[in-house]
Amino acid sequence: MKKDQAYLILYYFMPGEGEVVKNKWAVLKFGGSSVENASCWRNISQIIRLRRSQDYRLVVVCSAISGVSNLLDKLISQCQSQEQSKIILEDIYLKHQQLCDQLEVSIDDDLIASEFQKLRNLAQGLNLLQHCSPNIKAQMMSIGEMLLTKIGFLWLKKQAFKTRFLDIKQHLVCEKEDYASEYQHFLNARCNYASDEHFKTFIEELDAEVILTQGFLASDHKNQTVLLGRGGSDTSAAYIGSKIDATRVEIWTDVPGMFTANPKEISSAKLILSLNYHEAQELATSGAKVLHPRCIEPLRARGIPLYIGWTQRPEYQGMKVDQHAKGNFASVKAVIAKRNIQMISMDSIGMWHEVGFLAKVFDCFKKHSLSIDLVTTSQSNVTVTLDTTTNLVNSDDLEGLCDDLSKICKLNIQRSLASVSLVGSHIRSILHLVSPVFKAFEDRNVYLISQSASDLNLTFLVDSSDVDHIVQKIHAMFFDSVEEGGVFGPSWEDLFTKTPVESFEEKQPWWRKEKDKLIDIAKESSPTYVYHLDVISEAILSLKDGGVFSRVNFAMKANSHPKILNLIYAHGLGFDCVSIEEIKYLFDVIPGIDGSSIFFSPNFVGLSEYQQAFERSCAVTLDNLDPIVQYPELFVGKEIFLRFDPEVSKGHHKYVKTAGKESKFGISMTEMEHVLRLRKELNLKIIGLHVHVGSGIRSAHTWADNAYFLEKIARHFPEAKVLNLGGGFGIVEKPGHRPLNIELMKQSLEEFKKAFPKFELWIEPGRFLVANSGVLLTEVTQLKEKGDKKFVGVNAGMNSLLRPALYGSYHEIVNLSKLDDKLEIIADVVGPICESGDVLGYQRSLPKTLKDDVLLISTAGAYGREMASEYNKRRPAGQIIL
Repeated sequence: MKKDQAYLILYYFMPGEGEVVKNKWAVLKFGGSSVENASCWRNISQIIRLRRSQDYRLVVVCSAISGVSNLLDKLISQCQSQEQSKIILEDIYLKHQQLCDQLEVSIDDDLIASEFQKLRNLAQGLNLLQHCSPNIKAQMMSIGEMLLTKIGFLWLKKQAFKTRFLDIKQHLVCEKEDYASEYQHFLNARCNYASDEHFKTFIEELDAEVILTQGFLASDHKNQTVLLGRGGSDTSAAYIGSKIDATRVEIWTDVPGMFTANPKEISSAKLILSLNYHEAQELATSGAKVLHPRCIEPLRARGIPLYIGWTQRPEYQGMKVDQHAKGNFASVKAVIAKRNIQMISMDSIGMWHEVGFLAKVFDCFKKHSLSIDLVTTSQSNVTVTLDTTTNLVNSDDLEGLCDDLSKICKLNIQRSLASVSLVGSHIRSILHLVSPVFKAFEDRNVYLISQSASDLNLTFLVDSSDVDHIVQKIHAMFFDSVEEGGVFGPSWEDLFTKTPVESFEEKQPWWRKEKDKLIDIAKESSPTYVYHLDVISEAILSLKDGGVFSRVNFAMKANSHPKILNLIYAHGLGFDCVSIEEIKYLFDVIPGIDGSSIFFSPNFVGLSEYQQAFERSCAVTLDNLDPIVQYPELFVGKEIFLRFDPEVSKGHHKYVKTAGKESKFGISMTEMEHVLRLRKELNLKIIGLHVHVGSGIRSAHTWADNAYFLEKIARHFPEAKVLNLGGGFGIVEKPGHRPLNIELMKQSLEEFKKAFPKFELWIEPGRFLVANSGVLLTEVTQLKEKGDKKFVGVNAGMNSLLRPALYGSYHEIVNLSKLDDKLEIIADVVGPICESGDVLGYQRSLPKTLKDDVLLISTAGAYGREMASEYNKRRPAGQIIL
């Protein structure tokens, strides 16, 4: 197994070296999607056996079956209709019967039957009363957990585990909160989590390997059932772990941890492998869904590590939260959105220098049992936000609050807002890195900006309708190019792809087999680009296989070597050209080429280039309306493509991000009315639409996102049959990189085609097809040391390979003359050009390197020789086809 795949090892979940085991209790919590079928319970059994083999005694905490709490909520809301109540009761029964059948447990067992009878009695009472008090609601909602744990208890006994059933309500007692409403007391209770010697003694004396109990539930001092808030099973596990001084608490769910954004909205979101308690708390309270916000503090207070496990793949490394987290440095760990926010702005000139004004304001919130989320103040204004999900705000509470506040200040209330939070550590120390984020809010309403005193987040309050767009843009800025390592793991799409892990094994590069031949070429002619045509053919076939794309256009600006262009043409590909000179060149080097195979996508060119492209029957695209406005007579009745800007850019460097308001490419969506007017006036036929968001992208769903974006635009243009989804396919540049998952990309586009079969899908990869086919060979000319700093000078410079200086691009560099020798030095590889930026690679590990050694620079088949120049009057590297 490769080092970069070491995260697949189960031992991540085992005690680390040197870990002091105070006692051997572990608390394992399984969420609703982790207990819903027999497959889940087999995995639970596997996890229990592993922990038992490590000598842990276990408290297993379970939620209700996925969907059951919602059904119980619906049963309560439909209490006025006996008919609806019966239907919902039947649905709840069938869900549990299905699980019982799978586990070969009798649903008629007295343990289970008694809970159903209790539920029926409560439902019947509600039908009569036509009203549900918080007390009764808590009793009804608790039945989901009770049913599940009783079924699980019977099954675990059958698996020969020495199991005891525990009604957690007898041991978790909520705290009295003087200002809590009845609603909050019964439905959003809190418990003390101090070490509990009585509870520890009680479970120590139980003759059991596994103690099975419920999450979400507790009781009050009158022995009435209370709930810990929706999602409170995590908190139950934390309370129990803290009370019994557990060695570890594990939350097992249907995902392996928290991600850098909501992965169901941004599929390129990366798994976060390690967080400290404060970061995890901030993520949870900012809107991340994996952990309940209240579950962190009890564990932090006791120093108990928290692990997130993936029930469906228990062997997989999940996320760990403790005080020794990796990555405890200034950084942004995630971009989190939280909806259903209400903002209350309070103005009063009288507050200036008035002693106790804030106390009076906040006392109103306390009186109505409402917890404030964010606060900002000025000389005459206090603005706060309420998280309506956490607060369980009802209309009576809010109305009473507003009545009280209006007596001391002028109110302005904004509902249905959303917060966008950058969460990490030491945010203030990296404000210079965070500053580009502000561009994401251009032309958007920002109601409030808050930077936490804890230095853990920077939060913006915006309209709910803008939040998805903003999060997408910010996430791309921070995480599109982030490397997998100690802090961040794979992306959501990599984890949930159907493609097996083995498919990510790195192939040996072609140049290893050709080492001797390449050294001979370098000795005869250096610096030199060398290309292997078989590698290009293989890349072409990987895209054409399956027939997802109606047409593949090679972006010839990547590499215009005549033999490469003829090979690509022979494979049936078209070409993407950005200048009339490229078009003329194609006609010169490919005899018989037809203009219809050329997609012309220029940017800010003169009129004559459009004229000549039309004359040669090329498909012409416009990314600006100005040419049509200036030269309407040229475009009357013409068939054209339009390139639109989705305002979401991606890529490894700002110079390769080709969308957004800072980019010169694409028609803004704000110009749609102008587009439609010109189309009508000039009888334009918009036969296709085009989008391109950047280069070096390894997020497989990017092109499906592009397709859905263009489909919405195509509703304005019924004649549009072609959607050109752009290119920018990323390649593996560094050891350990995951490649773009081509199969997953095609799967996502197949789903689009099923939904919208009328469209042809075109793509325009350039670098993906040719980068791996080419290497740059160069010889060592000089060596230099400045103290600890080492330089290896070579005869190829930025005039031959500009990408590292222009984009900060990474190209692997190896000493071909000593390919498998031990790595002994770390040096900058520099060229002969009189510029400080003439560095081909910083801090590269190399074997002991001497003058005349041949170095090989990989993935140089694209945008290498094409971008070369004769700067300093130095001739750039030549080109050879192997």
